[in-house]
Amino acid sequence: MKPKHPIETAVFVLLLVAFNCWIAPASSALFPAELRSGELWRLFTYPWAHISAYHLLLDAAAFLCLYDMLRCKAPTRLFHLCSCILFSGLVPVLLDPRLPTVGLRGLSGVAHGLVIVTSLEAVRSKTKSERYFGWIILAGVCAKCLVELATGTVLFANYHLGNVGIPIPTCHVGGALGGLISYGLVALAGARQPFQFLSLQSSSSDSQSPAPKSPATQFPFRTCRTRASHLPT
Repeated sequence: MKPKHPIETAVFVLLLVAFNCWIAPASSALFPAELRSGELWRLFTYPWAHISAYHLLLDAAAFLCLYDMLRCKAPTRLFHLCSCILFSGLVPVLLDPRLPTVGLRGLSGVAHGLVIVTSLEAVRSKTKSERYFGWIILAGVCAKCLVELATGTVLFANYHLGNVGIPIPTCHVGGALGGLISYGLVALAGARQPFQFLSLQSSSSDSQSPAPKSPATQFPFRTCRTRASHLPT
């Protein structure tokens, strides 16, 4: 199946290959101590690095499929992605005490955020069944994140077939939060645009409206005929 966004998909694949084959994982993983020392780029490099080939294939498949499902334009898609990456890293840095030891790598939190965005897009669909499906997915992901946050463990973590490291529940919560925030900001910006367009349209129509014509210019031919009737024969 051909991807809807081939250029972005190709860039993502190159990033995944680079950060798992050529770049040392220790230089791209997210650690709070490195952030405090000024290595802020780790907030945007950690999702591309992974623990194992199984971890990479699992995360990459989910991420690429979800990103391909986004219906918005390229700048909005990238805004959603950056928001999910940022909050998926910041929330564990602030809330998870294990992060200074184990670090953070992987796209699972970002994938949770993209699920939120795609489900919200489905909620605003014109198709009734698609709206219902969007609400179900949205409620399910939110419930999953809340349960993981309350229990401190990731659901289905014991059923993996390979090494995924130590799952970080707050990463999923942060990604979902990033998806909610970015979608809300985009929806708020889109709600303002129609009013701005209407105001601009009304002002331009007022400026382009012609000035009222005087009676002499409105009926020039009738005036000429009236004057001609008084001429001597």
